[in-house]
Amino acid sequence: MASVEGLPDRVLLWSDNEAKEKQAQQVGNSTCGATAALNVLKLLGKTAELNAAIEAVNTNLRDLEAPLPQYLLSRSVAGTTHHYLIDGLHKLTDGEVIGRFFHMYPERDFDLLKWLKFWLHNKAVPLATLNCQKVPLRNGVIPDAWHHQVIYGVTENGIHLLNPQEICPVGVLTKKLCSESVLLIRHQDVLQRWSDTDDYSCWNSKGARWNELDVRGQIAHLIKEQTLLLLHGSKIKHRELLTTHITIPAAYESGITLFALKGSEAHKALEDANEFPLLKHVYKEHQNMNAQTTCQKTLTINV
Repeated sequence: MASVEGLPDRVLLWSDNEAKEKQAQQVGNSTCGATAALNVLKLLGKTAELNAAIEAVNTNLRDLEAPLPQYLLSRSVAGTTHHYLIDGLHKLTDGEVIGRFFHMYPERDFDLLKWLKFWLHNKAVPLATLNCQKVPLRNGVIPDAWHHQVIYGVTENGIHLLNPQEICPVGVLTKKLCSESVLLIRHQDVLQRWSDTDDYSCWNSKGARWNELDVRGQIAHLIKEQTLLLLHGSKIKHRELLTTHITIPAAYESGITLFALKGSEAHKALEDANEFPLLKHVYKEHQNMNAQTTCQKTLTINV
């Protein structure tokens, strides 16, 4: 990345009033990706129809009526990912909009505010893929999903976002930007769909993560807890320790996609930009994990 020295304290692609008037509004569940795509286009001087955007970014909906295994599968991919956002905006503009994703998990060694100011100053549009579940709401409730939000500015007040229009402290946004690809599902969403005849074979072709996270084991534990509550509810202490969520794999990766017009200075800079290095302690942890994995594989082969 080029030098960030001399950048102004405030960098805004739109004023707050412009953002309020011009931003695309989300029209339904799981369409935050398509909404973000429309806002990227507006900020780059392009347009598209909502339905075209929904289709272009491969929007998946939650299957609310499905049995539990299929419902959880639909939750794991609901909405869209940064891959489809990049491809979708490329298609919607016949190749005039270029995107590049920057991973922010595991934790990276960089200054988020300076980095955003540099790219905004050079007329790139940042689109954040956030795990909102990393930061509970003020009432303690854990949000229900990940979210895609366009960043339209950075000021002394924080980071300015669309859909919803808000100013987010850098510390809060950093937490949402650094997350493993997992999704928390509320226990009531599991219980109301669970049946002892559920067939989980649909997970077999979806990779090892469902087994690694032991999702079936989590469900079994949740059902056992609920059975004990029904039988001995008045005698059970420490109810705050009861399971509130199960954890499933998620298709999303946390980070920021930068979009620019093809041939622009921002596009040229994107082609030369490097991924962020891991923080030193994170790098060492990953080195140790890789060494352990290699050792386990060697032992398995030797045995």
